[in-house]
Order: sequence, then C-alpha cells, then structure tokens
Amino acid sequence: MSCIPQSGGCERRFTEPFVNHLNVTEGSTYVHGACLDRFDSTTSQPEALYIDKESRLELVLERKSISWPVDYAYRHSNDHEIADVFSQGLKDLVADELYKIRLPMLMEGKRAELRLLAEKAVGEIRAGWARASAGGRIRGCAGTIGDGISANSPRLTENPTLQILDSPSNGSKSPIC
Repeated sequence: MSCIPQSGGCERRFTEPFVNHLNVTEGSTYVHGACLDRFDSTTSQPEALYIDKESRLELVLERKSISWPVDYAYRHSNDHEIADVFSQGLKDLVADELYKIRLPMLMEGKRAELRLLAEKAVGEIRAGWARASAGGRIRGCAGTIGDGISANSPRLTENPTLQILDSPSNGSKSPIC
C-alpha cells in the first residue's frame, strides 16, 4: 500500500533529500556512492553509502520508519481493505450520484471478520439505495452492522455513514445510514 512506507531495493530516493539538506547546512559535498542493501541480501545492510567529494569521509545511512500504535500498519491496511469492500460493493450504484461514506480509522480486529462487517453494511446500503436516493433513510445501519457474526467479532467503533450529496433526485443532505 502506497501510504505506508515501503522498503526494499535501493532507497536512494529517500536518503537523497536528507543528504542534500546536510550538504547545504553543513557545507559538505557528499555524493551517492552505493546502495549497500543491494549487494548482499542474505544479511541486513544499511541503505546507502555517501562519500564527501572533498574530504573522502564516508557517510552510511539507515532509513527507519516508526509508527504508533505498534499495530498501526496492520490496522491501516484494514482500513484500505474495508474501503475497497465499500468501493467495489457500491460501484454500480453510485455512478450518477455524488456521495460520501465515512468509516472509522484504524479498525481493529481480524481482517476476515471486518470484511464480513463491511459486506453486511454494503448489503444494507444496497437494499435501501433507492429510498436513500429519494431522500429517505436506510434503516438498520446504525447499531446492527455485524450483529450475529460471532461473540468475539470485532465491532466498528463508529457506525459507517453514507451521505448522498447534491443529487438531482435528493434535495436533502442528511446521513442515510
């Protein structure tokens, strides 16, 4: 996923801006010498070697990404997975409508169970779409998403909401789910 920092291969594009800043602020002349993590993939290596053109000093860089909470990356990938369920599940309904779906962030739980929750919500939205397009409300979304999946299922910490905006067939802007 593109919004979580990725690693692998030569990471010069990530280290270069730092070295450029270092050269400007410190008056150094470091240039890229090698992508060290490309030579030996059997052991962990730092990302890059830079060599100062004038002093011949070597600078070795290791790039690290820090996230919090500890499971941020997993939960963020859950968000993408669930957003994809809504996007795919509603794509044939919303071609002519401007809409907004609001989902909780950093959803916790097992991905398969979260997916079931999202698929159920998509089903409820699909079942009530015509009523919603006419300005009505979809009953059953608030509080019932995920009921009956299992006793230990994750729960969405906020209910998903869907709002149809400025549609020719919908004069209201109230949430419908």
